[in-house]
Amino acid sequence: MSIAGNKFEMKKSIAIALNLAVFAGSLLIYSLTLSHSLSFTDSGELAAAASTLGVAHPSGYPLYAIIGYIWTLLPLPMMNVVKLNLLSALFISSANVMLHNVIVTIFKWQSQQRTSKGKSEGISGDGTMHFYLAAAFLALSFGFSAIVWEQALINEVYSLHYLLTNISIYLLLLAFTNSNDKYFFTAALFIGLGFSNHLTTLLLVPSALYLFFKKKDKGFDFSANRFKAFSTLLIPFAIGLSVYLYLPIRSSMEPLFNWGYVSRGMDKLLYHMSGKQYQVWMFAGGEAWSENFAKFFGAMFDNLGLLIVLPFVIAGYYIAKRKGKIDLIFNFVFAPIAMPFSELKGKSKFLIILSVIMLLSCILYSFNYSIHDIDSYFYLGYLGLFLFLSIPVFGIIQQSKNFAWLMAVLPIAMILLNYQSLDRCDDYSVEEYTKLMIDNLPKNSIIISSQWDYFCSAFWYLQQVEGYRKDVVLIEKELMRRTWYPYQLEKWYPQLTHKSTSETAAFMKDLELFEADLNYNPMSIQMNFVNLFNSYIDKNIDSIPVFLTLDILQSEPDIAKNYHKIPYGFAFKLSKQPETLSIDKYQININKLYKSLATSNDHLHQGLRQTAAVSLLNIARYGIATEQKDKAKEYYLKAKKLDPQNMDINILSREFGF
Repeated sequence: MSIAGNKFEMKKSIAIALNLAVFAGSLLIYSLTLSHSLSFTDSGELAAAASTLGVAHPSGYPLYAIIGYIWTLLPLPMMNVVKLNLLSALFISSANVMLHNVIVTIFKWQSQQRTSKGKSEGISGDGTMHFYLAAAFLALSFGFSAIVWEQALINEVYSLHYLLTNISIYLLLLAFTNSNDKYFFTAALFIGLGFSNHLTTLLLVPSALYLFFKKKDKGFDFSANRFKAFSTLLIPFAIGLSVYLYLPIRSSMEPLFNWGYVSRGMDKLLYHMSGKQYQVWMFAGGEAWSENFAKFFGAMFDNLGLLIVLPFVIAGYYIAKRKGKIDLIFNFVFAPIAMPFSELKGKSKFLIILSVIMLLSCILYSFNYSIHDIDSYFYLGYLGLFLFLSIPVFGIIQQSKNFAWLMAVLPIAMILLNYQSLDRCDDYSVEEYTKLMIDNLPKNSIIISSQWDYFCSAFWYLQQVEGYRKDVVLIEKELMRRTWYPYQLEKWYPQLTHKSTSETAAFMKDLELFEADLNYNPMSIQMNFVNLFNSYIDKNIDSIPVFLTLDILQSEPDIAKNYHKIPYGFAFKLSKQPETLSIDKYQININKLYKSLATSNDHLHQGLRQTAAVSLLNIARYGIATEQKDKAKEYYLKAKKLDPQNMDINILSREFGF
């Protein structure tokens, strides 16, 4: 029996209107909270790669780079990075529309199963509207979850990833529920495109395989004909995956941003596409599991909200309507698990199994991955839980159509829950910190740093795309451990690299062995690594001012070990001889930074707050040591304003009577 043939169908105009309402409602809220600046970590680098049609960090994200580049060509009155923030809002709004259609498809299937079993369908005429309406409210509620909303406000690859995931799930469900393999064919194309944007599309494969080989009645179809049909899906999948050809082709054209220089050979391309350099954080053991377990379930309410208690509400309604039923009381006590199971019988059990597969696929992968920004990897798991908890909604609306209107409480509650913590419209923290760092540097300075999350990535974008402080040379310490980065430095700053060609060659010889997993000497690599940085310093310091950020002093004591380090704004100036610099000349107005950091209390905002406060505290200490106590007090007060809980700030207060 085709779904299209049951009474659930309604006028396409109404379905389109609700899809547009979901899109517009999502985009409105996202626009009000959209970031108007750079964000943390990869934001600057991704914006720069998209703006210049370049190659981004592993795994390259070619689909995002291509779409992003085309989008930045639009003559909108804003920086490219803000254009890309807006593109993320459009991606996520579209993802919410696709989720609405996923839920409608599930409701249609439940309607078909009840009808086929001779049950009263309870859907006729305008009654269908209530199911579409409930699906729209459910989709919006998940769209305003923390994990989804956050990606709608900043430029990141996850917004496109979520959209492609939702499209793929929708097509897979259409294929299964309609017994129509043409939808599997289209789903394979979008899964391939998903891989060309983010490799965690792999987590969707178990769900796709389950739906493809699952029979609608019982068991699985592993016949030769079914495997033959599966083999045909490799064609559209390969077409989607072929977007990766962009990487070597574009890399060979030497774009401004050419991470990996993957046109050097197949080994470099595969190294980049596989994200091999990040695999050291995968399968990190029990500690990663416990931390990610706490993160996942600790953020449950922020991502599912009142949907967690919805099964209790539904069970309570049934108990009130049919008193004395032991099974219903049992359902109430164990509602989150029992209600979906009690709602589904026979063929519809596949919905439960599908949601569990989605959850387990996510957990088994992401819980093993030890990275600080793991939250975005939880998407498929939360989506599986969301669909699982949404299953009983069909039954309750069939009992009482007006319940659909009560579902409006779900997205409203999520907006109230997450609006303040996710609002990024006044968050200029990364851009402000970067400019406070750079604006205090003299003309033609060199600065060595590994503050990727707060500074390096953002400065790359501002300098290379927006033309900000083209005179400053930034050397990213950690990227120097990759064979492609010296090529990038030479392209951007030839005046720096041509003085250290012999040191670069010695370092690259060892580094190539390391990157190819051949017999390398780690002590030799580290020695040549330090020698290269010291060469940059030694051969330039007499004519060019050289600076380090605090992280270099903490992580690499052998770099510039023979130089004096003098606090200089948010950096340290290197000097051959002791110097007394006036701290009065630094231009560090923290008001905008303070206001921006007050918008959120996540670990990245906390880290930037602490980093900026420590830099201000170092200036205060230097001021005291050089008899500039009055000015030192100003920097102490700024540090205390940014991070009043810092123990070192309180110690300084007691020692010097501030």
